Amino acid sequence: MLRSKLSEVHLEVKLFAESFGCTEEHCKCGCNRLAHPEAFSDLELEAMDCADLEWMGHPSSSLRPEFKVPVSIHRVCLQAFVPGNASDGCVRVHCHYNPKCLGEYMSCGFFNGHKLYKNNDGAHIFYKDGKWRINIDEATDAWIMSSQNDVSSDTPPTGLWFGSDAGMCLVDGEEVAQPEGSSLQKAIQMVKSQLRETCCQERSALTDMQQEIEDVLRAFIKSPDLSYRQLYFQAGKYEVGERYDPRTQRKHFSTAIKMELKVLHTS
Repeated sequence: MLRSKLSEVHLEVKLFAESFGCTEEHCKCGCNRLAHPEAFSDLELEAMDCADLEWMGHPSSSLRPEFKVPVSIHRVCLQAFVPGNASDGCVRVHCHYNPKCLGEYMSCGFFNGHKLYKNNDGAHIFYKDGKWRINIDEATDAWIMSSQNDVSSDTPPTGLWFGSDAGMCLVDGEEVAQPEGSSLQKAIQMVKSQLRETCCQERSALTDMQQEIEDVLRAFIKSPDLSYRQLYFQAGKYEVGERYDPRTQRKHFSTAIKMELKVLHTS
């Protein structure tokens, strides 16, 4: 507990919300896309020039409104993961190749004289035949990705790992600071709660925002020199066009959201 208190980042989070103000003559949110592309055939979609959308007769541009007074200001505290003893360890994998490989791996024992790591989905990181490897389960006679460089390291090396069938993932080794899980989730939920209360009630929009919010919160722990970040989102999705003709309907957003995150102090 004492060690974790020595590894905290306190952030001030400001939320701003302003109307895009799209009109029948001009789209200012920059979306202006088909609301129901399934209503068109593939040939019709191919024939449309979606690059400039002139066929819609509705100019589109992304114009951020002037953000004035914040709708909310609150603070969050992130704690860095601090190993309790020499056998503890945390490795994080960023992977779009296989979702089961994604996330934090905590040390769970030893294999071949090296630490063994496991994530919440049962995927394992282990050392075998001179390389660190990842498998989607606990089997050590197969793997889907492995490290390419620094194979003699005592812990999984930071960098890109590759698989035999073009799979790839980015690994943050133990030396890369990671936020402690409960403090990260508490911070994310606090930010989402403020968004929900002040400027965004759409569950789908909040879900879309969550990954970007999580990534920037992690960055404040991983990069000690980082002191300020801005994020922009769109909310309030709606459709314009003939009510009963999906082929004429386009998507817009009513609200522009800006989020400012600033480090107040670290400890």
